[in-house]
Amino acid sequence: MDEQALRDLVTLWQNRLGLDHWEVVVKFAEPELDGRTCVMKVDRSHYYDHATITVHPAAIGKGELPASIERDILDQASDHTAFYERTIVHELLHCCLRDLMEAGELVGDQLHRDVRAVWDEAWRRAEEATVERLAKALILLPKGV
Repeated sequence: MDEQALRDLVTLWQNRLGLDHWEVVVKFAEPELDGRTCVMKVDRSHYYDHATITVHPAAIGKGELPASIERDILDQASDHTAFYERTIVHELLHCCLRDLMEAGELVGDQLHRDVRAVWDEAWRRAEEATVERLAKALILLPKGV
């Protein structure tokens, strides 16, 4: 996949997911999540319809994914383009859930610190699981939708 094809997929799914009014910036660098390099990562604004998707350059054939990335996930994908497309959908879904996640943060702010730690972990896991399930389902929809 080349850079333009990846950007086109971001625009396509941005529109499909109702994020066409969002400003979504795509940049190529080595994204990190929890101190580990990952394939893609989104940083969304807490208040404004703006997000930056950081994409590992290996996604567009520039360099190799580091060993720290679960390469077996990518290797199991028969079509790497489909893998990257699903990952784009996954990242954009984090934008779709922004307001819900922010509401959860407001609730979490009212909790005792011991409960807050459990809340934060459960809330984050719930977001990731929901986003991943939705991404897998959406990618299977007919392409003409």
